[in-house]
Amino acid sequence: MKIGRLLLIICILLTLLVFNAYSQSIILGSKLMGTEVQPFYAPFGEHINSFTVAQIGEYAVLTAWATDGSSGEIFRTKLRGMEVDGFTPALGLIDQFIIAGPDGNGYVHLIAHSSSGESDTIFRSKLVGTGVKEFTAPGGQYINAIYDSSDANGYVYLVVSTILGIFEVTEFQAIPKRNYVLLKWRTETEQGSYQWLVQRKEKEGDYVTVGTVEGQGNVSQPVEYRFEDKGVLFGGGYFYRLEKLDLGGNSSYFGPLFVDLSKSDFIPKKMFVAQNFPNPFDRMTTIKFGIPLKNKDDYARLVVYDVTGRLIRTLISGKLEPGRYSIAWDGKGENARDAMSGVYFYRLSVADKQTTKKMLLIK
Repeated sequence: MKIGRLLLIICILLTLLVFNAYSQSIILGSKLMGTEVQPFYAPFGEHINSFTVAQIGEYAVLTAWATDGSSGEIFRTKLRGMEVDGFTPALGLIDQFIIAGPDGNGYVHLIAHSSSGESDTIFRSKLVGTGVKEFTAPGGQYINAIYDSSDANGYVYLVVSTILGIFEVTEFQAIPKRNYVLLKWRTETEQGSYQWLVQRKEKEGDYVTVGTVEGQGNVSQPVEYRFEDKGVLFGGGYFYRLEKLDLGGNSSYFGPLFVDLSKSDFIPKKMFVAQNFPNPFDRMTTIKFGIPLKNKDDYARLVVYDVTGRLIRTLISGKLEPGRYSIAWDGKGENARDAMSGVYFYRLSVADKQTTKKMLLIK
């Protein structure tokens, strides 16, 4: 009886770990009088999917909305030179915040991005004493809370937080080949997985489903998927996303990814490794590399190590098809613990060739 109760407690704890893993980051800061920040938390199981703006007295007020229709004010300003705008995508959940500018009028923009591929400015400022920061939710995560913070220097902050869904997509790639695009994705755990819809759209237009892949139902181990899109026209480019359908008929989205098919050299003539971006980085960085045709049967290994030569993380280990690849490092070691701030190196080894580059992690 005691053993049974212990197993039940362990199962509950594992479930909580799956549902409550999260990522968070500051996206906006201000130390100017005439600005205010307030928290908003979506109810459990819900996520933030839009923003609206209203004029209340002398203040322009930015409000966040959740998928269940609940809402809360998150930012107020009455200052000239600082503006807020609404953003209501047709589909998807908020998964990214991007910085743009300064524009021709001196404004720096904070742009909200939806998992459906839509984006728009929600905040702009040309005033000294304000700042914005980019944030990309890890695959399978979406914004579900925005809370306020402050520091000893007089700044107030908006901080976004995510919660991890029960389908954890840890890798999503779109790889151009000679006459098709290869879509690859990986999940760490699935519950009630019914079907994956592979969807594609041109730069202008709507997403269309170009293929389906059957889900695995209930699994607690990693699953790797692939789909070959042979209906592409070379010379342009496409956006791809995944729509996940569960057994209850619910949908969620992952992506988008953009594939540039305007070039003819999709398979590089020689092995290469690009400088990671962003660099320095504080949470997530992307490493792009290429495998030439002559190395199609060779073993490839991409690793991260510290200044002492100690292995931190193995990102790639095995044979890869010729092509161009992009892989993210989340600043964690093999033990899933956060690596410390400092200088790190990443090395790609293919056959008898090696290329090493340096990157800087700042937390």
